[in-house]
Amino acid sequence: MLSTNICLGSFILGYEFSVYTPCQNSLSFANNWINNPEKHLIHGVLNASLPLGVIIGILITNLIINLKMRMIFIINDLLTISAILYMNQKGFN
Repeated sequence: MLSTNICLGSFILGYEFSVYTPCQNSLSFANNWINNPEKHLIHGVLNASLPLGVIIGILITNLIINLKMRMIFIINDLLTISAILYMNQKGFN
């Protein structure tokens, strides 16, 4: 199961890189990074966060896989509800 998660994570990582790279200029324009002298550093940090997210996801999945299915659904629901509340607090409707 862990190797399946690693393979899927690698696939998703490659997909994210292929989608993110053409969008860098649009992100720079939308976030007013066009004239920022550290624009390339910001893009580097964003690119580095993708594989870091995959590694964290694999480690969390390895911990969660030992739980029962009901507990996994409860944790997922709690995370979803907290994300909805956070986004509503920030004003994203």
